[in-house]
Amino acid sequence: MAFVPTGPAVSAGSLEALFGSAAQNSAAIKGAEAFRNAAKAGKFAVDPDQAKKALNYLRDAEVDVFAALQSARELAREPKIGSSDFAHAARQAYLEGGRSAVEALVSTLKVLELYREGIDAAMKNYRRLDDDAAGRFRGSD
Repeated sequence: MAFVPTGPAVSAGSLEALFGSAAQNSAAIKGAEAFRNAAKAGKFAVDPDQAKKALNYLRDAEVDVFAALQSARELAREPKIGSSDFAHAARQAYLEGGRSAVEALVSTLKVLELYREGIDAAMKNYRRLDDDAAGRFRGSD
């Protein structure tokens, strides 16, 4: 018995549900930029010992997202599946799904990068505040 595919398992409209819309991806990037910019402006500080744990998780996530991105790029390539009407429809679904996944994963990498930059800046703020406090303490002798 031969396997006969019946078409894409998800409708084209549900790709946004799977990967997020361009607007959602943009909003996530804007939120991460706001976090990073606030940290760079000195609005908050983070204890480096605690922040290192978060940075490790972010780096692990980046590795996983890079691996997923490689798979998504493979999906975004045109499959060689024939020239029937079904093959044409399936080809379009593969390409659209792959492109949507790539866009979402690239946005995710950008968000992770921005959060990492924000945490780095917040750690520097903490060290600066700690050094300033230590200097004032030493100066009060």
